Amino acid sequence: MKKFFTVLLSSFLLAGCGIIGDKGVEGALTGETIPLDTSEQEDSSSEPETHEGEIGEKMSTMFFDFVVNDVYSTNTIGGTSPADGNKFIVTDITIKNTDDVEITMFSSDFYLYWGDGEEEYSLPRVYDDPDHLIMDGELEDEYDLGSGEEISGYLIYEVPEDTYAFLVSAEDIYTNSDGEEFYGDFYDVYAETE
Repeated sequence: MKKFFTVLLSSFLLAGCGIIGDKGVEGALTGETIPLDTSEQEDSSSEPETHEGEIGEKMSTMFFDFVVNDVYSTNTIGGTSPADGNKFIVTDITIKNTDDVEITMFSSDFYLYWGDGEEEYSLPRVYDDPDHLIMDGELEDEYDLGSGEEISGYLIYEVPEDTYAFLVSAEDIYTNSDGEEFYGDFYDVYAETE
């Protein structure tokens, strides 16, 4: 199941970046060889890798480390309920800037993926409602981390109520000195709830 989610997540992220070739997502899921267009990558000699982890395991990206400490589901937080047929997934996460300079972090740096459909992912709820935090310790939509600085808090996602297995995912995205954006490795943490 974990490998299926990793292939699925990688396929969707690569498709969204325009990297998957003519066979599309279906080719990626069936294991067929798909030519990758690496012309947009700074170093065309390397393809993005997917790094897999579990709850409590440190994941090291190009600019920060993160640990998903815990994941749980709930039907209400501080008097706020999800849409009908949904539930909240709360991720307790620690993030540390490992770069030499201050970096700006965004809630959208971490997606939650589930299932096998193209739309089966969620951004943290604060992404759509940045002025309304619903839980003490919920991370804001945007914040700065100084070099070596660490923060712990919660990212809250809304998912269908019959969903129990997830990938908490981050990706290396960076801009070079010419202003060109590049996509790098993926970092997936597998989690389950009751």
